[in-house]
Amino acid sequence: MATEPDQSAARRILLGHLVRTLGALPAAASLSLRHPRLPRARLHGGVTLGVDDDTEVFDIPYWIVGVTAAHLDAVARAWDGFGWATRRAPRPTTGAAYARTPDGCGLAVQSAVTGDLSLAGTTAPFPTGSLAGQRMPDHIAHPARPDRPAT
Repeated sequence: MATEPDQSAARRILLGHLVRTLGALPAAASLSLRHPRLPRARLHGGVTLGVDDDTEVFDIPYWIVGVTAAHLDAVARAWDGFGWATRRAPRPTTGAAYARTPDGCGLAVQSAVTGDLSLAGTTAPFPTGSLAGQRMPDHIAHPARPDRPAT
C-alpha cells in the first residue's frame, strides 16, 4: 500500500530526513556518493525497488564524509531524540543502527572496515511507475554550511 502520492514526494521527504540526520553531526560532516579517500568506492545514485504489484520504494546510500565511525552512536542517539523507532545491531558487528520514521522512511547507518560511516535511506512506499522527479543530489552539505549547497 502506497503512503506517498508519488516517488518525487517520497524522495523529497527522504532528503529531509537525511539532512536532519546530517544536522546532528559536526558541521564538517557531509553526505556524498563519492568518498575523497576512497575513489573506487563510489556509491550508486539510488535504485527503485518493487514492494508488490502496486508499490515501490526508492533506496540510496551515501558516505558520511568528515567524521569517523566513532560518530555512529551520535546518529543513533539523534534518531532516538527525534522520536524515531531506532535499533542498534548487536555487537560485535562492525557497527550499525537502524531507524524507521513515523512517515514510513527507513534509515541505516553503518561503519565500514575503513573506519568510515555510510548512511542509507529508503522512502516510504509510493505507487508503481509514478513520477520520479529530480534525482537525489550527489553531495549534501551540512545544514549549518549554507555556503555549500547540495549538488
